[in-house]
Amino acid sequence: MNRRIMDWYSVLGALALLATGCGDIEVTGGDKQCLIGATQACTCTPGDIPGTRTCGDDNTFGDCTCVVGQPDADATTTPDEGTPDAVPDEGGPDVSGDTITDEGADGDASPPEDTAGDGDATTCTPECGGKECGDDGCGGDCGTCPGAAPVCNADGLCEVECIPNCDGKACGDDGCGGECGPCQGGQECQFDFTCACVSQKTSKCEGGDVYWFDSCGVQGNIKANCNGNGCENGVCLNCTADCTGKACGDDGCGATCGNCVGGEECVAGLCECIDDASVDCVDGDVYWFDSCGVQGTVKETCDYECAGGACQACQPQCTGIDCGDDGCGGTCGSCDQTAGQTCQSGQCLCTPQTVAQCVGNDVYWFDSCGEQGELAQTCEFECANGACSNCTTDCDGKVCGPDGCGGVCGTCDAAAGESCTTAQQCACEPDTQLTCVGNDVYTADSCGNQGGLKETCTYGCEGGECQPCAPSCAGKECGPNGCGGICGTCEVAAGETCNSNGQCVCEPNVAKICIDNNIYWQDACGETGALIEKCDQLECVNGICTGGGTCEPGSPVAMINQENADSFEANGTDVWQSFVVETDGLLVEIHARPQTFPAAEFTLQLYAGPEPGGDVIYEKSIFLSGSGLPWRKFPLPGIPVQKEEQYTFVLKGQFESLFAKGDPYPNGGSHQGPENDLAFRVILAPCQ
Repeated sequence: MNRRIMDWYSVLGALALLATGCGDIEVTGGDKQCLIGATQACTCTPGDIPGTRTCGDDNTFGDCTCVVGQPDADATTTPDEGTPDAVPDEGGPDVSGDTITDEGADGDASPPEDTAGDGDATTCTPECGGKECGDDGCGGDCGTCPGAAPVCNADGLCEVECIPNCDGKACGDDGCGGECGPCQGGQECQFDFTCACVSQKTSKCEGGDVYWFDSCGVQGNIKANCNGNGCENGVCLNCTADCTGKACGDDGCGATCGNCVGGEECVAGLCECIDDASVDCVDGDVYWFDSCGVQGTVKETCDYECAGGACQACQPQCTGIDCGDDGCGGTCGSCDQTAGQTCQSGQCLCTPQTVAQCVGNDVYWFDSCGEQGELAQTCEFECANGACSNCTTDCDGKVCGPDGCGGVCGTCDAAAGESCTTAQQCACEPDTQLTCVGNDVYTADSCGNQGGLKETCTYGCEGGECQPCAPSCAGKECGPNGCGGICGTCEVAAGETCNSNGQCVCEPNVAKICIDNNIYWQDACGETGALIEKCDQLECVNGICTGGGTCEPGSPVAMINQENADSFEANGTDVWQSFVVETDGLLVEIHARPQTFPAAEFTLQLYAGPEPGGDVIYEKSIFLSGSGLPWRKFPLPGIPVQKEEQYTFVLKGQFESLFAKGDPYPNGGSHQGPENDLAFRVILAPCQ
């Protein structure tokens, strides 16, 4: 259809609609409750004429006000006795009375066919059913939101802008899906929005018993008395749990009979939902909720609104206002400051003439939103930095440096090493650094590009310098190379260390393990070493042969640790020290600091009694080598010892040894007398 004919047809239809009035025309769109002042797009039928309707004081939309389209710009209308009379262009449509005729037609009122095939008859029907705002699907919108509810949500409905409310709250919901603040130092948020330490949050061993600790780490009451049996990982050792009739809570040994889920808490051994554990808003009032999330009774009736589990102080007044104070300590909305808007008399506006900028060679005003405004000044020469310049810049053939008018012609890439030359060109400065290429020293420019040879190195290049000597790393994996560097590193995480020969090794014999009921050494890398002892009819537990099966040994500990040493003895014979054990257990190691020259084999003996001469309960030949007086570890096969009994170890041979005067260990004596004690340790695996 010819576009001009179609446009005139639309005008005629619109005029007919005006004659009848929009109030009697069928209107499409829903009648759901709306916000006062909101507008909604609508459609008047027949004719599919677009219109709008406004939400009234009764919170419902009024009649559709029809919007009549304008005729095509090529058409001209003139009034004739109150009835529009159109005068067509030559060859155009003729409108006379209520008929439309095409040139050469026989005068019927039906629209002519579209013979041009240009598709101008295609129309778009707005889709705004149930929507107050947002896109209508045809490039328009379904209405604008009022100041009282300025936010258009994803469903096309106007909402009040959510203002976070944290008055009187240290934590918890701010009413808008955010938080009023985190609690510190282990404190947790309570139902009244205060932060507090929660009692009985965890339990740990303290002084051999199990104690409660709150969420802030403060020790509380005792949870379980371990009766002298010891405590490990928050649980009493050698304790029988009792959970009869319990679904949760303490089992009597520091552990638990079960955990509650779904918000339930443990009360007298049973899981229960705790009443009045939190609050939230329901239908505009504050209600209690139990710990399982079930709604309870009303806590407070709100006069205005409820947000974040608390009543609001007053009714916000935001009608016709987009931003600023709502009269209740909140706001009616915020302006898009990133776009340059500011709040002016309750409206988000752009401030005019905020900044001057150059457009061409003249100065123009720009508002706070970045929109160009009116001409501010015409420049005689040039415009630079938003002001007229009294000179002409000179940057022909220049890429950097001054432009002659206080500005610059450009900048160089300093991060890449470029600088501006005297000719105002960006270039890399030559020979600013030294680098190793192969085994020799070369120059490099400021951009890192290799230059010429600087120095030929005899012993190699490192860090842009010739090495002063030839590194000595033949046959070495690690350690110093003799020239201030290293030959390599060991895998410390895997347990390796570098020995004096420059080899990465695993320190041998750092732990004892059980394999096939026998005791073996294990090195620092976890590899199994030599056999230490066969347990035969005994049981190997934690690297110890248990004594007859009557003791279940725990982890070995240094039961006695007498490290004082203020005296030295040369050429001592049969060095010994007596001691008293503090608990039943298995003796697994004796530590001392003897030395013998040359390396020799000697005998280690263990006696039951306060000095040598009683019953020998263990004897073993040991080879001793090395210089100095380091701590020596003498492993034992898990010898059963009894609480408060006295024992004596003897090193039979000729030794140098360290000891201390003044009776530092009062529960024993040594070959130096009752007031002098060797530097020694006793390692015991206590019975559990």
